[in-house]
Amino acid sequence: MIPKPCNRYLKRVYSFFIALLLVLASSAFALLLIEGCMRITGISDRDVVLSRGFITDPHCGFRLRPNVRQKGIDGILSAVHINSLGMRDREYSTTKPPGTIRILALGDSFAYGRVDYEFNFLTLLENQLNQTQTNCAVELLNAGVPAYQPINELAYLQHYGFAFHPDIVLLCFYVGNDLRANDAPASETHPEIPFQRMEKEADTLPFHSLLSWSELYWTLMNLYIRSQVVSEIQQRIPDARERKRDDPRRLFPDFGFMTEEQFRETLATQMRNHLLPQHRNDWDRENFANTVAVIRAMADLCRERSVRFGVALFPAEVQVDEEIRELFFEIIEGIITLPELSGEEPQQTLKQLLSESNIETIDLLPAFIEKGKMQKLYLLRDTHWNEAGNQLAAEVMYEIVNGWVRERFERE
Repeated sequence: MIPKPCNRYLKRVYSFFIALLLVLASSAFALLLIEGCMRITGISDRDVVLSRGFITDPHCGFRLRPNVRQKGIDGILSAVHINSLGMRDREYSTTKPPGTIRILALGDSFAYGRVDYEFNFLTLLENQLNQTQTNCAVELLNAGVPAYQPINELAYLQHYGFAFHPDIVLLCFYVGNDLRANDAPASETHPEIPFQRMEKEADTLPFHSLLSWSELYWTLMNLYIRSQVVSEIQQRIPDARERKRDDPRRLFPDFGFMTEEQFRETLATQMRNHLLPQHRNDWDRENFANTVAVIRAMADLCRERSVRFGVALFPAEVQVDEEIRELFFEIIEGIITLPELSGEEPQQTLKQLLSESNIETIDLLPAFIEKGKMQKLYLLRDTHWNEAGNQLAAEVMYEIVNGWVRERFERE
């Protein structure tokens, strides 16, 4: 027989466990109810892929994941929509519509865009072309992928680009880092994106695989990652929240702007691009040769298919902004002397080498230097264009690309 005190104790324990089970069951039911509501209403945040949705690719190394939507964070991150073709662009059919001139733009984060889609220079250029072309429609497909090099763009063109039946292929070439790392196979390249690091850390959580089916879990996980992103941004630049939205250098687009120390390091890594030809070493010359060989390979592929090919040369901020140029001189003092540098390099060398292969170029440097005397054209410590820079790029490129479109239409 159980003594009465023990009996009372057991009853209390029993009541406690019954209450605990009721709480757990109620919580589970509430969570399942929320899960079901999120699935029915479609308000979940599962599709937010802050790493921009990179997927591995056997040819290009990596590509953008199709059908990704990334919600923006006001004042910090721009919204992103990757279409079904894996482009940060509106939807296009794979087959080119009749009566249409189609342009395929290849590039890296400049083409992908650090500003909202409607302010991207390729979006603006497409709109301008369609406003003036009365005989045909123009489709400009933005195949830009962040962290791409020309070697990746060559692989993309060869294995995917021609499937869109372009009449014109436009290579968007940034004279900063596009001159480097074009000797390794594209299939072996992989991007280094802070958001991917955060997502990989989430993958290591012991319960991640068990809960990955849940829309509620993904929504909460993405909210957490977003809070981490905002926190890191605010630590890097304390006045991010106070910066006015009409500041031409505003921190509105993607997570890419740097601390001052990181920005100085970026300028230092690109200093050899601006050397006069006679002051380049064997490594510099090899980089130029590898890069030009890749561009020539693109041009040859286009010629084989009677597709027009051109290269737009995008200037570095140090060539355009006087304030950044002074910082650049401060960084390289004692490493490279001013007589070794040219404000028109590497554009001059690239234009000369490409012209030898009858490759057309669009040099944006003169227009950017002129406009840069009056306003900021680049985002703060980011190296990419702000909205004004994108607008200017579209205006400069329009004059030449419109002629290409007109010639192509008349030929057909």
